[in-house]
Amino acid sequence: MHATRLKALAALVAAAAAMAAAAGAAPADTLSVVPAAGPDGAAKAAAAAAAGTPNVKKRPAPGAPAAPAEPVPPARIRAALEKGGAYLARVVADDKTTPDFAYPLGARALYAAALLSAGRPPEDPLVVRLFRTIESLPMTHVYSAALVAIALDVRHKEMVRSLDPERAPKRMTGQAHALLARAVNWILAAQVQKTGGWSYEKRPSAKTYDLSNTQFAVLALAIGQRHGLAVPPQAVERFAKACLALQSPETSAHQTEIAYQVDLAAPEKSRPRRTLSGTPAGWVYAPDSRLPYFAMTAATVGNLFAAGKMLRSGGAPLDAAIDQGLLWLDRRWDTFTAQHLHRWRSLTRNYYYTLWSVEKAFDLGEIARIGERDWYQEEAAFLVDSQKEDGSWGDEPLTPVATSFALLFLARSTAAAPLLTSAPALYTGPGSAADHDRVLVRKLGGYVSAKALLASLAESADPRLIPLAREVVESYAVDHRENLIGPLGELLACRSAAIARFASGKLAALTGVANPNVRSIDAWRTSFEKIRCAQAARDIETLRVLAGEDLNATLFEHLARAIESARARELVPDLVRAFAASPPDRRKRLHGVLCFLTGERIPFDSSAAKAWENYLRGKGEAR
Repeated sequence: MHATRLKALAALVAAAAAMAAAAGAAPADTLSVVPAAGPDGAAKAAAAAAAGTPNVKKRPAPGAPAAPAEPVPPARIRAALEKGGAYLARVVADDKTTPDFAYPLGARALYAAALLSAGRPPEDPLVVRLFRTIESLPMTHVYSAALVAIALDVRHKEMVRSLDPERAPKRMTGQAHALLARAVNWILAAQVQKTGGWSYEKRPSAKTYDLSNTQFAVLALAIGQRHGLAVPPQAVERFAKACLALQSPETSAHQTEIAYQVDLAAPEKSRPRRTLSGTPAGWVYAPDSRLPYFAMTAATVGNLFAAGKMLRSGGAPLDAAIDQGLLWLDRRWDTFTAQHLHRWRSLTRNYYYTLWSVEKAFDLGEIARIGERDWYQEEAAFLVDSQKEDGSWGDEPLTPVATSFALLFLARSTAAAPLLTSAPALYTGPGSAADHDRVLVRKLGGYVSAKALLASLAESADPRLIPLAREVVESYAVDHRENLIGPLGELLACRSAAIARFASGKLAALTGVANPNVRSIDAWRTSFEKIRCAQAARDIETLRVLAGEDLNATLFEHLARAIESARARELVPDLVRAFAASPPDRRKRLHGVLCFLTGERIPFDSSAAKAWENYLRGKGEAR
């Protein structure tokens, strides 16, 4: 019976660490914004701008010696998430036929977390049904209870995105918090008291444990503590000790560099890159295992990062073990990515589970790059390219499990706050005189692309970035702010209501459209582009047609400037006729255009309309 359960469990989590031989014995620039350089860095950037220096140097990510490839465009990642979510939704559409591999609670919790990560809203009927079933099922296994906590956490983060940052609850409440407490308390009771780790079931008096069950349990405890639940320090210290007991050091030294993630909402808190050197050490699966595994090493590095956060300070032993694990992962990375070359094998058995373990470890440790690799972009590129036509990953019968882990990785579901898949680069100068897209942001110590930043805002749906986005939009060259209407329009459909409102306000100010929506902004942009193209080509007939249309005040101002720029003297009769029928504010602007085109100095008063008609008669142009 135990062997049957073990087989089913391995199917659920695809934990090759417990089933197969070790994966081995023994870049694009995702977070290319660096920590703020302080007043000196900002002053140098400002001086370069004042001097008109076309400084186009692109600063690499912290610890990034090179960028071997372009990042996967966020749009491709979003498309892969949506496609994978659609596949998974079809699989779990009927609860009676939902594949659960003898773990009804754990499987449904995994699917719920994956669907939410793929972009399904918490109120989606399928997600609601899954959680309703989850609430009704008993907790019998560590994996299952931990996955309940993970699913609840993902749902909470998605719910918070849609709210104003000031109003969003930092922690779960009500029924969700009660279910989380039930899962966390069950896991605490299941901890093996003698060793401090976890096994498959609630057997606190057992003698054995494994690091696969332990990594799920530890993540659940970290989630619980973040949402205000009490996690005894003794429990944390015991599982940290259990992890350290299964460390397997190597005999030769290794060196690498670590670049940390930068939170654009608080760049001043960023950590500088760090060089690691010493003896690598990996982790075995269980006390009776002999060889270290890539999956278990990534899992345990994540466990130790979580332990440090829960204890507020991990201490020297934990920090040293983490460094040894990172050195091991860096040295052995090729044994992990070698699986990319063997798609004819069943990647489901350990690749997708390992992939999620890597994301968990590096996002808990806030690591952007290890050595020369951007770990997220490297694996995201493989996932996007290897996704099947139906949206899935992996081989049957475990395709739903593999797909779920792939979606959790792509969405970076472990992070407490939204993370970017491709953050905007930081430049040391404003670029060429014709480049109006770069804006100096002093707290970042350099220039960023406004369009790239708005794209990052759309991708992350992180309302904490609104102040930075507002600063960039308001610092953009006034005469070229219309270039931001497209990127701002993309934000109208953002799943964060706060971001959508920010975009709506900026679009209303830029376009003059009250209560803008996607359709009204598209119509405005169409007219604007016609004006701009007619001005560039000096297309008098198009300008004449536009002058007869019912344009809002902002578009009318752009049209007036275009007519002046094109010196469209041919339109004077049309403008005189429009003058008499226009409201006072528009009549004044038309008067200015007519004076510019004709060189006349007719006073703008109640007799101006008659004066312009007389002007046309004098020129023989009256009709």
